[in-house]
Amino acid sequence: MATDGKITVNKGDMLTIAAQGILVTGQVYSANYYGEPDGWYIELINANVPGRYSYWKQGFDGGRIVAVNGKQI
Repeated sequence: MATDGKITVNKGDMLTIAAQGILVTGQVYSANYYGEPDGWYIELINANVPGRYSYWKQGFDGGRIVAVNGKQI
């Protein structure tokens, strides 16, 4: 479990992340929040395609979490 004080992310959650003009939806493999300026570091499995791995470094890639388990943020 990781939280930024507003959003809590757990292993196994389904997340949708918007960054660099694309949306990625996948199952959380790991999540950490490092505070400003780094923000979130999240690893996803089954990201947009079954079997695909993806990761997101908010401080590097920009963007934000837009949905957790189908609930829009």
